[in-house]
Amino acid sequence: MTTTTGTKRSVGYWIIAVFALVWNLIGVAMWYIQMNMSSEQLALMTEPQQQVYTKGRRAGSTWRSRWRCSPACWAGWDCC
Repeated sequence: MTTTTGTKRSVGYWIIAVFALVWNLIGVAMWYIQMNMSSEQLALMTEPQQQVYTKGRRAGSTWRSRWRCSPACWAGWDCC
């Protein structure tokens, strides 16, 4: 019976992999927070913050339309 052993990954690989994973999880958390922001939370922001938040969002978009559009945006389509 023959067994094959793979090469061990270097420490640098794991450091970069964990950093990339954490970076992406933070991005998903920020996206989730933005998608679920209420009107009251938006009203608490300063005017420049509101402009940054609303820039690029469709007028009259609803919670469902933002969630439906999100997979297309993740795929790189310019729909949102």
